[in-house]
Order: sequence, then C-alpha cells, then structure tokens
Amino acid sequence: MAQRAFESPSLRKIEDKEMRNRFISAKVKSTGEIVTVRKEPEDSLFSDFYLDYPKSHYYSEDELDFNLPVEPLSFNLTEKQTIKYDEFMRKHSHPEYKIGLSKTISFTSTGIGWGVSVKCNCCGEKQDLTDYDTW
Repeated sequence: MAQRAFESPSLRKIEDKEMRNRFISAKVKSTGEIVTVRKEPEDSLFSDFYLDYPKSHYYSEDELDFNLPVEPLSFNLTEKQTIKYDEFMRKHSHPEYKIGLSKTISFTSTGIGWGVSVKCNCCGEKQDLTDYDTW
C-alpha cells in the first residue's frame, strides 16, 4: 500500500515541487546502512515516516539515527592550480591589507569534480583555478 500511495500523482507533485531539497542522511539502526531519506509531507497518509526514495521504503523515526558524525573535508591544490594561485596572489598583493581575510578560496562540488576559484576580497576580482584535466 505504501508504494502504491507514493506513486499517486498528488504525492509525486509534492516530491517535485516542495520537498526536492529536504533530504537528510541517517543510519538505519538495525542494519547500520546509511540512507538518504526525507520526511513525508504533513498532508500525506505517511506523515510520520521518512521515505528512502530510490528504494520506495518507509522508515519510522525510531528506526533511524540522525546523529551521524560529520567527516572533515580537506582539499589540496594540484600543481596546475598552485601555479595559477601563486600568479593570482602576486598580482593581488595589496600592501594596505596586511592582516585579515584578503583572499577567499572556494571549492564547489559539481557532481563530476570540484570547481576551485580564488577571489581577492580587496578588489573583487575572481579567478577560476579548476583543473579540468582531473575530471
């Protein structure tokens, strides 16, 4: 019955428009498996449950552990990126800003690799450092 209800057009519409970005990772207490679930909408027949969308499986809150440890991320620049970064830093050495956050490095997940950019917070110029050869 749960799967049949999920396949109804009204719930598919809610999934597409209102709930798209409300997914959370949790651990299934009985198996230790990490799943990505979302809370069912309040007007759903299954509002007290979390749905693992790809598997069309419902979990109660008691079955899931939401306190997952956050794994630290670390990023390293490739040799090409380091060369571009050093050139940018030489070009944007603003002596009037000796301390503080004068540069911002951004790492953006694209699904196929990490986009990397650096921005000078003094003048606003931004440069793409992404090494597309690593994708």
